[in-house]
Amino acid sequence: MRDRVSEFFSEKTPKRALALLVFLLLILLFRKLFVLLAFFVAFERMLFWSAGLMARRFKMGRAAALGLVLTATAIVLGLTAWLSAGAVEISPNQSPVIRDRRHGPAPTRAAGAAQPRPRCAGSSAPRPA
Repeated sequence: MRDRVSEFFSEKTPKRALALLVFLLLILLFRKLFVLLAFFVAFERMLFWSAGLMARRFKMGRAAALGLVLTATAIVLGLTAWLSAGAVEISPNQSPVIRDRRHGPAPTRAAGAAQPRPRCAGSSAPRPA
């Protein structure tokens, strides 16, 4: 008796169609991570393109060029993060974590005082009484 399924999948076209279908289903399943995939592919292509350019221009091995490109990228990103870390200052009033660490807990209201309900940002509806 012939195994028709194995004969069918022994050809290249059905294998490729099945692989394409599985790929599209995985993209559909993980569609929320598609932007991350796009940025990763763009970043990876940029690194390998610049490593190939460096390897051709300076006549060095591709692995050595990739190591230099990765090292330079890490240094640039690290310096950027280090230099920008002091550029933004958060006042203690903006962050409850900083306020609690520097000045102790926030002052509380009197025991009988009514607590105001928080409003959503941008809400123009009046507060209920």
